Amino acid sequence: MTEKKYQKIIDKILSKSDRFELAMQQREDVKEYFSKEMKCNFLPKGFVEFMQVFDGITVEGFSIFAIDDKDKVQMTYEKYSTEKAVEKFMEDYKMKSTNSKLFFFATDNRGGRYAFKKDIADDKIYYFEKYNPDGLIAYSNFEDLLEQKIENHLSSQN
Repeated sequence: MTEKKYQKIIDKILSKSDRFELAMQQREDVKEYFSKEMKCNFLPKGFVEFMQVFDGITVEGFSIFAIDDKDKVQMTYEKYSTEKAVEKFMEDYKMKSTNSKLFFFATDNRGGRYAFKKDIADDKIYYFEKYNPDGLIAYSNFEDLLEQKIENHLSSQN
């Protein structure tokens, strides 16, 4: 049986944790948090598994939000991912609303946001750049995005 991609990424981060700004997850109810508190009917593959281990991570140009406030990870879902926060972001940057509801889970640390659709089963990840609102970038899934960001970070550390 082959190891799942998200598990390989998690293991790589854990083995080199000194190279990351991260917080370990303290909650046991991660999946319930996203479904009940954040009203996510759908979560991309690997996302819950990642969030069950880490409660936020920051690398150059990419930060996944935290459920709870931490000393190291400052951005939380409660502050940046509520429906009201998403709507405000879209309005502020004059972005067109989509037919489905977006959930922001990360930032590029320059004001841009990474999102997935929380109301339909779609593993795609969408990147909204702050200074180019029409230049939407789509990633095939959470695992590919995370792998790319982690590999870029580790290669820049050498």
